[in-house]
Amino acid sequence: MTRKHFQELVGIIVDNNLDEGAIQDIMRFCKRHNNRFDKATFYNAIIKCKEQLSINGEYHIWNVLYATNTMQ
Repeated sequence: MTRKHFQELVGIIVDNNLDEGAIQDIMRFCKRHNNRFDKATFYNAIIKCKEQLSINGEYHIWNVLYATNTMQ
């Protein structure tokens, strides 16, 4: 899996308001398919997108990822 896949997954997680268990399952899946996957960066991107969504009513994944110094 590539960075673009991880970015898309962040959007899917936020759009569907997935619970913590589902997020953890997805992160384990990502780590199995890419040993460079960084759980902390991924989770921080989810949090930042959710924060943007609650403040602005929308989020822009590219702004979030740029702010978190891109995903691994």
